[in-house]
Amino acid sequence: RGRSNKFEGCIKLKSSGETTYVSMDEIKKNQDWVNVYKVIFSKATCEHAGTPDKNGQYRVLSYTDILKPNVICTQSYLVGNVFENYSDASHFLSYLKTKLVRYLILQSITSQDISSDKFQFVPMQDFTSNSDIDWNKSIPDIDQQLYAKYGLTEEEISFVNGMIKPME
Repeated sequence: RGRSNKFEGCIKLKSSGETTYVSMDEIKKNQDWVNVYKVIFSKATCEHAGTPDKNGQYRVLSYTDILKPNVICTQSYLVGNVFENYSDASHFLSYLKTKLVRYLILQSITSQDISSDKFQFVPMQDFTSNSDIDWNKSIPDIDQQLYAKYGLTEEEISFVNGMIKPME
């Protein structure tokens, strides 16, 4: 038997429940994002209104992922950025997983929801191979590069490391 045409021309829709499919004309917002890589994260923080774990540490971002072209998501997720290639998207995802970025996001969180304004203290970076940061390193190594780039003292680094959980 031939392949079923049931989902031909449809876009995969990632939700917090099961994966479904939608037609292109059902997408009302950001249609230009359909054919690119999207870095997403859950709209809700891990800590549900800012409660740290038993060690006093925060994870901040719960679910993170990269959606391939022709995959979109529901409003359960926020799109952090979009990219033409997987490499730059994976570099941005690594940036989001650093302790420094998650610490900076935490500074503006007042509820369990994350929105774009919560990134007000997070500096933009170059995620291409031309960056001054080597994004191919481990998350802890990227953090060290960011600490050096922004001139954090040992005391500040220790404070950030003490507050934020590792995330690989």
